[in-house]
Amino acid sequence: MAIARKHIIDRSEAGYYLLTNRCVRQAFSLGSGPVDEYFYYLRKKWIEELMLYLSSIFLNDLLNFNVMDNHMHLITFFDPERINRLSDYEVAQLVLALDVKSPRRKTWSVEKRRKWIEEFVADRARVVHWRKGLCDPSKFMAYLDEVIAHRCNKEDGFKGHFWQGRFHSVKLKDPGALLMTMLYVDLNTVRAGAALGVEDSRHSAIAYRLRAAEVLSGEPNALEARSQWIVSGLCPIEEMFDIGKFCVKPLRFAQYLKLAKELVRQHHESKPKTVYSAAVAKRYGLKDNLREAIESVESDYHYCIGSEENMCRDARKRGGRWYWGMSASRANYRQE
Repeated sequence: MAIARKHIIDRSEAGYYLLTNRCVRQAFSLGSGPVDEYFYYLRKKWIEELMLYLSSIFLNDLLNFNVMDNHMHLITFFDPERINRLSDYEVAQLVLALDVKSPRRKTWSVEKRRKWIEEFVADRARVVHWRKGLCDPSKFMAYLDEVIAHRCNKEDGFKGHFWQGRFHSVKLKDPGALLMTMLYVDLNTVRAGAALGVEDSRHSAIAYRLRAAEVLSGEPNALEARSQWIVSGLCPIEEMFDIGKFCVKPLRFAQYLKLAKELVRQHHESKPKTVYSAAVAKRYGLKDNLREAIESVESDYHYCIGSEENMCRDARKRGGRWYWGMSASRANYRQE
């Protein structure tokens, strides 16, 4: 039975979320491969920019993303305390900057903007509404999906539904869940056969991070300004466990990249588990079968990912007893 989104997304506490949406009929509406350079590059290019822009407005940490031809994945961290620390004036400024659905606001004069902010701050109900909305992943995805659908339909000359339904959200309850989903998103292009390795995944966060690391290490290929902006807007790999106060030793990007490439080799060569991936999995409470655990993210979990104990605890908070995927957690997590 489906679970209401209000039981999955808790706007009162900080949390990590895997957010996914697919195009209607799974058509290649976000890209059509190298046949058409526009759909393969430019459309995904502005979608990535929109993700980063909205993340800066909603004050969430964008940890990872992958824009495929017919669907997209995002991993975000929302913390309502960030909004609560803002003044009413700062909240009004964020809402005014949220002009992706009201582009005419960009043409407003300074005086008109100042008057709009004053009216906004004076309306207490409106301020309270937006304080809740700016820390809500549902509101974030509503803006993202609507702007993408409107622009793509206009460019294609179509009307009607662009997405097959509302976005799918999965709550990530512990470091093991975050590691699994990070690798799941980064290796999605490889598993789909659209790329041989992570360096070939043009429209994924790991590809941008890799190019930035090559520039820092002295590689001759300069990182374009847009790529620099995207990398600067992503939460660093070294900090992604700290923001949620997970008490684990964080991974450096070089370690994470080594792990991702090792899993790519396992995928292509059907190799068994190796020493390095097993050691990293153990650090985050997972069993040695890290490759199988990553593949189970999409097939075996529906609303929540974590250890069996963490999933049971979260289910009790919403008045339930379990989540779909408890058996997968028993297979993927080490027993304490």
